[in-house]
Amino acid sequence: TPLRKPLPKNSAGRPDFVCMKSRGCTSIHCIPSCSQMWTGSSTFLTGRQGSLSVRANPNSKSKWEDGGVPFHYECQVRHYMAVMNIDVAYIVCLFENNSDTMAIRRIDRDPVFEEELIAAEKDFWENHVLKNDPPAFTEKPELCFETIDRYVQAQISKKAVTLTGFDEVLPDIASLREKKKALENEAKAVQEQIDTLILPIIDSMGDQTAATATVDGVQYDISYKPMDRTSINKDNLKRLKINSPDIYDEYVTTTTSHRLTFKCSKV
Repeated sequence: TPLRKPLPKNSAGRPDFVCMKSRGCTSIHCIPSCSQMWTGSSTFLTGRQGSLSVRANPNSKSKWEDGGVPFHYECQVRHYMAVMNIDVAYIVCLFENNSDTMAIRRIDRDPVFEEELIAAEKDFWENHVLKNDPPAFTEKPELCFETIDRYVQAQISKKAVTLTGFDEVLPDIASLREKKKALENEAKAVQEQIDTLILPIIDSMGDQTAATATVDGVQYDISYKPMDRTSINKDNLKRLKINSPDIYDEYVTTTTSHRLTFKCSKV
């Protein structure tokens, strides 16, 4: 957006940001009239009405391309700017342990964005945090299921609850599951065809793990490398718990997950 300005260069050709001095701050700040508007310590730019945030995230480099800033980072920074009443903020994101692979972004204060952000935070604070009422899930399903597995204390039901309000959804789920099953069967059949065709090639390689061939100007590379995997079966795990309980408790982690089943039948 136009509010993410490119950084000016200094005489050395580096972004002007690197020539600024900064000072730390360990205070907690807030807007008295807005209960939800709090922020912790940060770093200020000396002599300027601005702040500095440094982050390290080696797996997010693609999200910073073309001058971009991940949306959740931008919201965090704009929240901080609103609380601190500052006009500009710089974000430095490190992808590796050197300055050649870092992103430096400048964010200028946007009153329209800020007003919408404060309203959204106020709604979340008053209608969800204070009322202890979790908001509806809006993220990807896999993240939502992970949250349910982690925080919802499931009770084994003696009797199934009766669902209401899902009359349009349930038939769609059944239809999509049948479609998925058909595609999985098709994929399995295709894989069997591939395995049948490639088996003689693997056999001809003998004890070699890589092969190559060129056909009509196209090069085909095939590898069949052994892969080691360390595991422990249930019986050995039980014996470990009995014979060496201290080692078991130190190294074995128990996690809880849910197995989803969905059945439909005529009534």
